[in-house]
Amino acid sequence: MADIIEFATAATRIARAKRIDLAFEMAVVMQLMQLKRTLDAWRQILRRLDDLAKADGHAVPDEQSRPIRQLIADAERAISDMNDRADAAAPADDPHPRDA
Repeated sequence: MADIIEFATAATRIARAKRIDLAFEMAVVMQLMQLKRTLDAWRQILRRLDDLAKADGHAVPDEQSRPIRQLIADAERAISDMNDRADAAAPADDPHPRDA
């Protein structure tokens, strides 16, 4: 009976867990990359709005967009912190260090 039913060995479970961890890590990296692209787009929009406001002689453009700029800065700090934690957790002999 034991020959018919295959039971997962510890090595099989460990390999499966590593694949799941890698898939999760890759999903996180992809989301961080998308967030960086979104932040870059917002930064470009704000820069263009600043240029337009200066050209028209309107109020100080930075004041109007301060909350958005603060959110961008907070998000960039969070990304940096996350990357720092990932780099600290990477093995010293990791052939592919995390550059996300």
